[in-house]
Amino acid sequence: MNKKILTVGLITLLTGCFKPNIEEIKDFTGDGIPDIMTSVSGRNVNYLFIGQTNGSFIRAEELYNESEFDGFKTDGGQIYIFNGNHYMPIPKKE
Repeated sequence: MNKKILTVGLITLLTGCFKPNIEEIKDFTGDGIPDIMTSVSGRNVNYLFIGQTNGSFIRAEELYNESEFDGFKTDGGQIYIFNGNHYMPIPKKE
């Protein structure tokens, strides 16, 4: 099956929405693994699907601080912020 079709299907399941739009596929996190930036029709939110070495993806939803874009947060609570080149994870507070 076509990898793009599988990716769209995966994103549809993970976002729970009908029509995700793939905005760009590239290495957003600087680890050499392709990631997927999406938007969702009918919702004012973007998702970053962070590619993993095993071929899976971790979903991260846009974060806003006082209506300003502030990065992405995964379902597991990891926050990624843009460092000028890539979205980098910030250390979790213990």
